[in-house]
Amino acid sequence: MTESSLNRHPNRLVDRGLSRIWSLDDALFESLDARAAKRFVDHELDIRLAQSRFSPVPLALAVGLVWMHEDNPLPGWLGIVWVALVLCTQTFRRWRLQQLAISPAPPVKRFRAAQSLGLISGSSILVGLFSLPWMPAVPRAILTMVVTFMLIATVGNSLSSRFTIMFIVAPMISMLALAWALWPPPGVSHITGAMIAVLIVMLGLALGRLSRQATQSVLELLEARQDLERANGELNVLYDDAKAANRAKSQFLAAASHDLRQPIQALTAIAAAMRLNPRDPEHNSLVGTMNQALANLKDGLDDLLDLSRLEVGGMEFRREPIDLERLLNGKQAQFGPRARAEGLTLTISAERAVHAVTDRPALDRVLNNLIDNAIKYTPAGGRIELRASRQQSDVIVSVIDDGQGIAHEDQAHVFDAFYRVDEPARRRREGLGLGLAIVQRLCGLLQIPIELVSTPGKGTRIDLRFVATDQCERRNDAHAPQHTLRAGLQLLIVEDEEPVRMALAALLERLGASIELAATATEAMQCLARSDYDLIISDLRLGSAAAGVALIQHVRGHRPDTRLLVITGDTTLAAIGWLRDLGIPVLAKPVTAEALVNEINRIVSHDADGTDHRADVHQS
Repeated sequence: MTESSLNRHPNRLVDRGLSRIWSLDDALFESLDARAAKRFVDHELDIRLAQSRFSPVPLALAVGLVWMHEDNPLPGWLGIVWVALVLCTQTFRRWRLQQLAISPAPPVKRFRAAQSLGLISGSSILVGLFSLPWMPAVPRAILTMVVTFMLIATVGNSLSSRFTIMFIVAPMISMLALAWALWPPPGVSHITGAMIAVLIVMLGLALGRLSRQATQSVLELLEARQDLERANGELNVLYDDAKAANRAKSQFLAAASHDLRQPIQALTAIAAAMRLNPRDPEHNSLVGTMNQALANLKDGLDDLLDLSRLEVGGMEFRREPIDLERLLNGKQAQFGPRARAEGLTLTISAERAVHAVTDRPALDRVLNNLIDNAIKYTPAGGRIELRASRQQSDVIVSVIDDGQGIAHEDQAHVFDAFYRVDEPARRRREGLGLGLAIVQRLCGLLQIPIELVSTPGKGTRIDLRFVATDQCERRNDAHAPQHTLRAGLQLLIVEDEEPVRMALAALLERLGASIELAATATEAMQCLARSDYDLIISDLRLGSAAAGVALIQHVRGHRPDTRLLVITGDTTLAAIGWLRDLGIPVLAKPVTAEALVNEINRIVSHDADGTDHRADVHQS
């Protein structure tokens, strides 16, 4: 650039000079993102504000000692002017730092402004150091110590950049060193003065090195924190994505359960109706095979959907006293025929009057899965025992078999979802490998400790531990299995899926009930307007959940004495909770003929006795 151009644009030289100066601080912000840079500047401003509160005090005391010293040749007013100048600049610096602390300006601009304030403050102190050549030894030593201590505090307590070192620390160190080296006070030799100057210069170099190391260390820490936050953010995103995918999977299964259960419900009812009308042996054999296939399909679907409901918190429990002896004895009737068909012996060993408080349907599901698993893995000729016994204040319920046992390497995984032990003795009906996973999740939610003890070649024992209770179960014989309906029952079946509607009608008509059908809530209301019914059996989703809700509200509002039974594939907490609040019993699709008959008779007999019934969700 020519001299004439500089004359035409005098500010360019200043701008280039300032840019050169400020570029010394740019390294502080090159590797920091906006968040880290703001955090760094906020921290620096807080430290400098704290320093500005006390830094004028030692300097004022030092100036007072210097100018009051008897050998000081300098006039007193000069010390007063210097102290006043320092106090004014420090006051202005503190006020401006407070403004910068709340300023929305970019971090680099706030940091440069703070550096400028430091330069102004340091210049006011530097002005007084020009009096050093005329000071005697003691006042000069006092002022030298105070200034060096202030510089050490400045560098040590805040992150000083190269700007600070070059334009604040270096001038003061240079002034002190020159004064001692070139103008030693009376009584101090030039050699001593030079040695003191060397010490001061060494201190300045050490402060510069300390500043660079501190700056580098802080930057590395900020970068490491920045990288850690970035990595944590990425991990959180991946974790949230995994949770969302798992939740979406579980919610899909839970939401799809209605549609998945509908065709199985229709086939189950048709198969049950065909069984009630026997023909030739071949026909009966085919019906039996179809029933078994449907039972297997139902069990697998129940396992899959129940596991998804457990994962999304879609199950609600209600604890009550349970007679464990009675519960285990019921398993003989439930599993005894199947065990005998497999060549196994199922025995029950339960102490009398043994009770525990837990959720009945959940405990029933746990025991069913454990017994089913024992039957699958026990070879013909084996023995399975169900045992309930007291141990001090606890009750232990055990499922014991003398089958093949579980290898040690498999024992840690048998409660994992979809895990199946590869054993030659396993029955062909393998399932999905979800039975024990559901057991573990249910026991965890019910806070039931579970313990597995297995010896390869000798068998397996699984213990469930409960706290014993003196509360007695409320006996209800209506839960006993029944296979016929009360004669003359008038039933209204409301179901939007025609296969399910027709299959339920065929089954219940063969059991002796009088049936009327409705495909929508509107048709059901029309039926209620002209006829009375002993029981309304309805789906909850009649095209939509709102239609089923409207029908139930209509029945409760216009026919409060009419009994209701909901058979639905929608087993979400919202739906079941609403029905439970209304006291309406619920059966989850697909429901077997035996379970349906038993529930219908339970509702009718309860209402005939004047006993209220609760809205339980029954898996059948």
